[in-house]
Amino acid sequence: MGFGALVARAIRGISFTGMPGYLLAVMQVLVDYGLPRIKITFDDGQIIEMNTTLTAVTNGRCFGSSFWLTPMADITDAS
Repeated sequence: MGFGALVARAIRGISFTGMPGYLLAVMQVLVDYGLPRIKITFDDGQIIEMNTTLTAVTNGRCFGSSFWLTPMADITDAS
């Protein structure tokens, strides 16, 4: 959600791929991007509210095919 999702949407309208296409999409999104306010409620009742550039909830190792957020993650781990 947020910045990453907007970049993913913007890149669909760009005719070339790879890092140049991604960087162009980032620049397009940055032109008028406002920080969204999010609210996350955890199972234990803890609540976090904040303005954020990017929020990612993952079970895989990377985000956007090249940003290794959790390199030791295992998508088969059910715990």
